[in-house]
Amino acid sequence: MTDQGNDRESIGARLKRARKARSQSQRAFAEAMDMPLPSYRDYEGGKRVPGGEALRRLAGAGIDTHWLLTGEDLAPPAAAPAMAHDTRGTYRTRGPDGNTAGPPDTRRLTEVLTAVETALEDMDRQLPPARKAELAAALYGLYEETGKAPSRRTLERFIRSAS
Repeated sequence: MTDQGNDRESIGARLKRARKARSQSQRAFAEAMDMPLPSYRDYEGGKRVPGGEALRRLAGAGIDTHWLLTGEDLAPPAAAPAMAHDTRGTYRTRGPDGNTAGPPDTRRLTEVLTAVETALEDMDRQLPPARKAELAAALYGLYEETGKAPSRRTLERFIRSAS
């Protein structure tokens, strides 16, 4: 699958730029993301688009997934994580002081879940609950980063990569 986003720079090129900003080799970066090196190479080489789990890991390490997927530079590629992984495996927004804030915004989460369900139905696709949860977590993180609900195009891109 090739990148359909920004014509000037592909997802793979942005991923490489984020990795280089951290002065890491492909192997070190893949290990830090806990993903197989061949998979990471495929992402960076533009052969595959990162799926929900890979996006979750990248977001958890501070990669702005909105920037990665669209090229819209809302935050630098090596910025601090927008989402904090807690010990229960859930994601919560970070407050301005960098500490984990309260529970996720229920209204935003409802909007994301409704949009995912509607898009899946419109695209005549199904996802297992775990993949759907990963997708929703990544999209919720994107919503938190940008302050606006994901566009239909972004939803469809995430769904295709999660399928």
